[in-house]
Amino acid sequence: MSEQEKEDARTLQNKRLKDAAEMAEDYDLLILDEAVGTCEAGFLDKDVLCSFLDDKPESLEVVLTGRSPGRELSERADYISEIKKIRHPFDRGIKAREGIEQ
Repeated sequence: MSEQEKEDARTLQNKRLKDAAEMAEDYDLLILDEAVGTCEAGFLDKDVLCSFLDDKPESLEVVLTGRSPGRELSERADYISEIKKIRHPFDRGIKAREGIEQ
């Protein structure tokens, strides 16, 4: 992936977060699936995400999924959980399914 493609992806993800934040004003819960990994990989600006978390409406619960949150995200978390795989369809040769694992 070229540097321009990375920058384009970061711009797109930052916009998606902004759009989700605006829509979430009408809801109680916002789930940002794989936002941690996206942020840690540099495809979502950590400052943008942290600013959103700092300024979100008090009534809005935000769930971030992904592995190995950095210090900035961990400090803002009320809960941090780790999920351990016990069994997975992949173990039986079942490929990733659109909308489930992909």
